[in-house]
Amino acid sequence: MTNDWGLPLMPTWKHADVFPIIADIIRDSYAQEPRYITHDEITSQLLADPAAVGIIADAHDQESDRSPEWLAHNMVAWFSQRITSGDSDWDHAFDRREIDGKWAYKPKEG
Repeated sequence: MTNDWGLPLMPTWKHADVFPIIADIIRDSYAQEPRYITHDEITSQLLADPAAVGIIADAHDQESDRSPEWLAHNMVAWFSQRITSGDSDWDHAFDRREIDGKWAYKPKEG
């Protein structure tokens, strides 16, 4: 069931379930190669993360018109949006910069 904009009426995933996975992806990626981790890299790794795969699959079951790739991209976009709006527990953990029109992240030092 969707609203007038084609979006589901009920959320198909929870920020509290996905955002810690995204944070881990950023930290782990940075540990391997210390640089800003891009939105697209985070999305790609989210699609391969064992914990995220189940969440994405459940969301896809409810939003079958959306691809798993779109859903993963949307999850990362929401992570970014919450930091931008100042409504995130993760803004203290990461520095970010815009790369190719999307936010990229690295852990804050110190």
